[in-house]
Amino acid sequence: MYNTLVASLTDLCVVNPPVGLHKIKIMKRIFYATMLAAIASPVAAQTSAGNFMVGGNLLTTSVNIQEDNTGFNLAIQPKAGYFINDNLALGLAVELGINAVKSNMTMNYAVTPFARIFVGKKSIDDIPKRVMFFIEAGGGFGGRNSRFDDVNGTKSNITTNGGIFYVGPGIDIFLSKNVALELGAEYRRIGGSPNVNRVGINLGFQIFLSKSEAKKMYQEAKPESEG
Repeated sequence: MYNTLVASLTDLCVVNPPVGLHKIKIMKRIFYATMLAAIASPVAAQTSAGNFMVGGNLLTTSVNIQEDNTGFNLAIQPKAGYFINDNLALGLAVELGINAVKSNMTMNYAVTPFARIFVGKKSIDDIPKRVMFFIEAGGGFGGRNSRFDDVNGTKSNITTNGGIFYVGPGIDIFLSKNVALELGAEYRRIGGSPNVNRVGINLGFQIFLSKSEAKKMYQEAKPESEG
């Protein structure tokens, strides 16, 4: 039943795409197979060693705390991690965002390795217990590309790069054995000229998969020509 559902769904989504869209075809297969695997196959322990987490923040809203230059930031942050121990995951996060400050418009980007520690049981057994708390911290490299009006009314562009550090708590609210709605808070320091301190709230999701589920998902997502 499971294989039939996966085959039907992926076939519907990628029927005879143009040759130029081959990579999009593969990504669609992976996405839909991941979602179906997450919903259809429960795992015994979501945060056990050897499991994977894939997801991210679909909406990150934050405020830059900076003298004479306070503004709001919106971003998305896809991320993936691997549990090296029970309740401890290491991974990589990517951020792409926009910051608006008066007449200044800034594009933010970052790549940050992270560590996440979950507090409590490593499995979700019933609905009343389907909440897990975590603390996440990361550090990496990022930059900002700013477009602004100078004192003469001329538009200028400035690009700066620097180190990034962030830390914050959060909760995963499990909608099923594998899929969790994620809420979190974050403090982030962005190096540059000048430095930026940012506090924000994140909203997103995570999918938790065992090794066997991840392998099965990959096999189902592979193009037929590679099978």
